[in-house]
Amino acid sequence: MKISAANKLLIIMILALGVLIGLRLLDPSLAPSLWDMVGADALKTLNTPWFHLGPRSEAERMAPGLDVTPILIIQALAFLIVLTIGARLGRRFMQTRVLTHTSLDTGQRYSLSNLFGYVVIELSATRPFDRANHAIQWQLGIRQGF
Repeated sequence: MKISAANKLLIIMILALGVLIGLRLLDPSLAPSLWDMVGADALKTLNTPWFHLGPRSEAERMAPGLDVTPILIIQALAFLIVLTIGARLGRRFMQTRVLTHTSLDTGQRYSLSNLFGYVVIELSATRPFDRANHAIQWQLGIRQGF
């Protein structure tokens, strides 16, 4: 079996990463960490707020706002990527492993697996807001009063 150029490159990159990790574990001075190379100025830049969401007044004691930083945006993007991959894997698992053992039509299996993917996204996306006890109401647009 012939290995393609892309696979060869991937193998070389994995081996190089393994060597760097091994050097870091053996002697930290041989391979400095990313935090050591970046320095305090870059970390300060990543943690400096770009803008603020929410109130900046007396109401801040009741509902403090949120400072949006580059790190927060990177974390949100990483969360969305992991959430999307997890929902797709769950959807595929339902479609290929669970629903194939039922007597449902192909279209019904497809719709149920998509519904499962949406439920995974809904529950995973609202879980961080669950502490406020308004997550599902906020997601569904249910408000008290007008």
